[in-house]
Amino acid sequence: MQNTPVTEQSERNISILGCGWLGLPLAEYLISKKYKVKGSTRTKEKFPTLEKAGIQPFVVDLSNGSPIENEFLSSQILILNIPPGIRKRPVESHLEELQRLFDQMQENRPSKMIYVSSTSIYADHSMEVYEEDADRSSPMYQIEEKISDACDRLNIEFTIVRCGGLMGYGRIPCKYYSGKKNLELDNTPVNYIFRDDVIGILTAIIEKDRWGEVYNAVAPQKPLRYEVIENCCARTEYVIPTFKKQADQMPPFKTINSGKVKEQLNYDFKYPDPLRFPY
Repeated sequence: MQNTPVTEQSERNISILGCGWLGLPLAEYLISKKYKVKGSTRTKEKFPTLEKAGIQPFVVDLSNGSPIENEFLSSQILILNIPPGIRKRPVESHLEELQRLFDQMQENRPSKMIYVSSTSIYADHSMEVYEEDADRSSPMYQIEEKISDACDRLNIEFTIVRCGGLMGYGRIPCKYYSGKKNLELDNTPVNYIFRDDVIGILTAIIEKDRWGEVYNAVAPQKPLRYEVIENCCARTEYVIPTFKKQADQMPPFKTINSGKVKEQLNYDFKYPDPLRFPY
């Protein structure tokens, strides 16, 4: 690795791998906090959007193994925000993409990294789960271990943020239930988080210099799914669906504890209750 002296200016350099629904507004917020942000997109067609937001754009496509510019990789902090897509393809495909990324960090690499992960790493055992309760058989566990091993080998400090169901800004939980009849009554708790709070948590990690940690990013309040659907429909143009009689037995679920976010980051959720998410 090139021994570039760490200066106050370099500390303010952040690269975001993946400037989509979450990455773009995250970049805009960090820029408003006086960080210099580099952002990636798969094609140059999105460059004008990034440039308009004040982001220095780069093409990064891990699927084809094309070279990544050194300038993008040499920021002080890299935020790895690329959904693995494991519902549509084998986890091995994403692991190969990550390997291509880390292979290009031999000479130029960040000092610190945040990986935006998912609470799908926890199994549905109908109980409250904490950061240490990850299911080792989960594909997300394989991905996190891959990143952990690579960061240890490359001497990169890193933190993992496991996000619950991302809501807001077009992601509306009742959209797919509108007007449907005789749905199964889902009385399991939701583990949602509003996008603004994900951005707030990621920023708090950077500003409080919290590395070597894992955080659950989920709103503290956990209403039942059917309550969220009915409430969401009542506040939007969507039609409240009808539900069958409550099932005799509650399906498996998990309740994700995000108390560590408050304890270590002193972060107060802007939207702690999914029943009050603005849509």
